[in-house]
Amino acid sequence: MKRSDKIERGKQLRELFDSYRYFAFFDFTGITVDQMNFLRSTLRKDGALIKVIKNRIAKKVMDGTPVEEAKEWLQDPTAVVFIQDDVGKAIKELHEFSKEAPLKFKGFILEGRKLGPEKAVELAALPTREELMAQIAAAMAAPLVMFGRAMSMPLSMLANALYQLKEKKEKGE
Repeated sequence: MKRSDKIERGKQLRELFDSYRYFAFFDFTGITVDQMNFLRSTLRKDGALIKVIKNRIAKKVMDGTPVEEAKEWLQDPTAVVFIQDDVGKAIKELHEFSKEAPLKFKGFILEGRKLGPEKAVELAALPTREELMAQIAAAMAAPLVMFGRAMSMPLSMLANALYQLKEKKEKGE
């Protein structure tokens, strides 16, 4: 690879490290091209991006970025998943993919915190953004539902009493 190409790749990689908040590093040895393309398209739907990186170039551009601590993971073939927003959904997808393909996690950088590969299962258990929004909506709606039921209770009791009175009158009691 020409020096100018390496410099350009380094600039692009630095921009990605500066503009994304969450990162997953993994070894892609043994993953077929079709599997990698499938993973790329799946994660792209979630707003994440996969880049196979050159370790030597990555080590040079990581200085001063949130992923500086991840330099030790830059051995063997390395790919990085750049995740902008929904980290739960992207890592869930990666974890599911790792059950079917030989994907080996090297580690994660989340909000500047370095987490080892053993955290993959815990991170995959995190709720997605949609799940969190649904939980929040349910929690906010619960008091309104309870209030509505409480307010309708006297009306239903009155209706029940009137119905029983009507039944008694029809029977002639």
